[in-house]
Amino acid sequence: MARAGLVQSQKGRRGGFRLARAPESISLLDVIRCIESRERWSGCLLGREECTQGIEPCAVHARWSELREAYRQLLQETTIADLTRREGLPVEPGAPQPQAHVSH
Repeated sequence: MARAGLVQSQKGRRGGFRLARAPESISLLDVIRCIESRERWSGCLLGREECTQGIEPCAVHARWSELREAYRQLLQETTIADLTRREGLPVEPGAPQPQAHVSH
C-alpha cells in the first residue's frame, strides 16, 4: 500500500504506518486493488477461460456482471473516512491517526 501512495511507513522504535493521504480520498477500491488480483473484476464466475458478452457468455454472465459492478461501485464510493466515522475514530485533518505498530 505504500507503493500505491496510501500509507507511509516510519522505521524505528516509534515506527509504524500512517495514511499518506486524507482518509476521505482513499476508497476501499484503492485498498483492494493493492492486495487483490484483477481476476475478481474480469474473470468468469464459473471459471471459464473466455466469458464475455460477445463470445458465448456463461449461464450467469449477465447477472454476475451486474453484481460485480454494484460491488465495485460500493467499494469506490466507500472511503476510509466513512469507516472511521462508524467506529468513532478521528478523521479531521491534523487529528492523530491510529498507527499500526510493527516490530522490526
